[in-house]
Amino acid sequence: MKRKSVTIRAAWIGAGTTIFTTLLVFVFDVSFNSDNSSSNGNSGEQNIETAEGDVINGNKIINETNVLNEKEDFSEDESNFDKVLNSDELNLSGYKINQAIKLNDFSNGLNGALLLLTDERLEGISGDLEFYGHTNTFFPTFETKDVDPLSEERYKQAIIVLVNDRLKILYFEELGRESARIDRIFPYAKKNKPVFLVTVDYSVGWGSYNGPISYFLEINENGINYILDKKGFMISLKSIWLINNRNGKSEILDIDCRPDFDKNSENPDEFHFKLIYSWYFFENNEWKRLRKEKPGCIENDWTISSFDIYEFYDFMDPPENLRKSI
Repeated sequence: MKRKSVTIRAAWIGAGTTIFTTLLVFVFDVSFNSDNSSSNGNSGEQNIETAEGDVINGNKIINETNVLNEKEDFSEDESNFDKVLNSDELNLSGYKINQAIKLNDFSNGLNGALLLLTDERLEGISGDLEFYGHTNTFFPTFETKDVDPLSEERYKQAIIVLVNDRLKILYFEELGRESARIDRIFPYAKKNKPVFLVTVDYSVGWGSYNGPISYFLEINENGINYILDKKGFMISLKSIWLINNRNGKSEILDIDCRPDFDKNSENPDEFHFKLIYSWYFFENNEWKRLRKEKPGCIENDWTISSFDIYEFYDFMDPPENLRKSI
């Protein structure tokens, strides 16, 4: 079958200082939630909307590759991926291949691999996206101990790289922080289309609003497409998420505790918090989000047992078409 020439664009994400980046993420997250809360009306009201991912930023063309003329199977020896480190197009001195996930034309639209490159001195984010059979859920148990935010030692920021089956670089993205990881899930009813989680460590070692943030993305013949929520999904003392498998499909359940700026402006002598529940589900060929809020405050070292899935669904009070098997 004749394939079209594929142009892949590279997005550059500038990296600021450690504390500045974390504060920027927090401010953006709070403003994002604040903007949405104003459109949702009173606390407790539901709002179903399309869950859209971020747009790839930038227009730097790395390669225009005719995939039809570059078909070649990978060797089973994954050390061959190290050839990418000698690329003439990127200066990858001091990097290592931390993870390599092979891609195929049937599931991803191209034969190749998604690579995570990190500083050769770092191990990346440890832990797992752990499956719990008794609840049929995937729960993030990521551990972020790679980089001491107070250390004077400087490390290279992590990079994701998309290569074809000739190890030609099609796309790369600098992640802005030093430590990261990639996970792969199959959230759709047809299990032939994967979704990738790129998790970046935004930890600074203290505070309730910092931790690793996971971004969901898909890969096809046109490149990389971020899906779901542009702010990502954080694990912190005041934020948690998990992937729940229900009716043959996966849903993302997310809880965030944030300051309630509306109430705080009305009562400046008191400081109020609110809980933001977000339920992401795939319906009619697109991701949607059901969002609801209530007053409250949480600060927790999260485990699978501290996330009450049934309480989550009960509070959301979903429409009839989403109630099946809850």
